[in-house]
Amino acid sequence: MVFTQRDLKKPRDCGSPARRCIVSGRIEPVTKLIRFVVGPDNVIVADISKRLPGRGLWTLAARDIVNEALARRKFDKAAKCSVLAPADLADMVELSLLQSCLNIVGLARRAGYAVGGYEKSRALISSGKAVLVIVATGASTGSRKQLLSGRQNLAVLEIFSQYEVGKVFGKDEGVFAAITDAMISNKLRDEAGRLAGFRNSLAAPDKC
Repeated sequence: MVFTQRDLKKPRDCGSPARRCIVSGRIEPVTKLIRFVVGPDNVIVADISKRLPGRGLWTLAARDIVNEALARRKFDKAAKCSVLAPADLADMVELSLLQSCLNIVGLARRAGYAVGGYEKSRALISSGKAVLVIVATGASTGSRKQLLSGRQNLAVLEIFSQYEVGKVFGKDEGVFAAITDAMISNKLRDEAGRLAGFRNSLAAPDKC
């Protein structure tokens, strides 16, 4: 799993607008979907922030769904015109979602709501101020267990590589981080949930 949230059981999707996936036909909250629009020259563009003008073409946030939309020309059918879509569209979506996630963590850090490193993260966890903990893929089981000792119900996000965690905090690598703001934490969890659908495994690449 990308994260656990046993201490945060209240669903957040109930108030989110819903849209229909052009591939599966499923209606889901937009927090679980990717919006695409037809851009200049009829090129399909991923609208990660859901702000671009134009009619939205929605798919579930999953690599295989986007690839199926390409293979079966679902974008053409939904747009009701011939469109161009990059063959590596799913890869482009993954990179955009990753950058969106890292931007959220960076915003939290600059606002004083996020810290990096074992000691600082552990201090926030021990004090009860941490609402979400980031553990980089590849972290040792022992250090992870020690960090979270006494707070087993704390939400934990495990989808970023050590390089990606370190990048946010201006270091070559990072393993642990903690966030104290609930609103930022919720936003990050939603965005990371979308990102998870495009990562082939939880072991993200060391470099991006």
